[in-house]
Amino acid sequence: MKREEIALEETPKQFQYLHKFVPGLAYWKVRSDFRDPKNFVGHIQRAHSVYWSVVMYKKTGGMGLDIGCGNVTSPYCIGLDNYADRGTSTHPVYGGRGYKPNIQAAGEKLPFKDGTFDWIISNHSLEHLESTMTTMLEWLRVLKTRGIMAIVMPDRKYGPFGDPSHKHEYTPEEFCNEILNPLIDKKVIRVLEYDTFDNHFSFDCVLEKR
Repeated sequence: MKREEIALEETPKQFQYLHKFVPGLAYWKVRSDFRDPKNFVGHIQRAHSVYWSVVMYKKTGGMGLDIGCGNVTSPYCIGLDNYADRGTSTHPVYGGRGYKPNIQAAGEKLPFKDGTFDWIISNHSLEHLESTMTTMLEWLRVLKTRGIMAIVMPDRKYGPFGDPSHKHEYTPEEFCNEILNPLIDKKVIRVLEYDTFDNHFSFDCVLEKR
């Protein structure tokens, strides 16, 4: 894949933080097939989660929840995933020995009290859960008021992705209309950042609980 690099001073302000994690990568210009194992898109998604975890820890000194953490939990977070150790699997995320989320559980019903976490990270996990709205409300339940939720999801307009475990796939427009707008109308959330990715694979959503 051709990697297009860009200097920090040439980077749009909203993307400059990514230079801390993937120096020189102009990720919003990447146009390679996302199935290419050399694609950097996955690194960008990871950088998004790491960024919000670090920012929120520095701001609150608190604790985050990484839902669907795979085998790498974001810093300052409790890792939660529904997959057990698959020691003989070759899956790049869920395979290999040593896969141990802090808590093994599904994302639809969380084993935590109301208002436990200062932030929640979800990188490509929400699409695997049965009811998106019910799940979002459950995640908001365990999030503190003024807490941050940073989500990354596959963008359906570049699919279908052929993953039978996906229950729902959205375009950014569909997710906004079906999920975010009802929550905004009920004054449950405030959206801080939305669909700043431009990588032919994913979109992001950063919201604050009101």
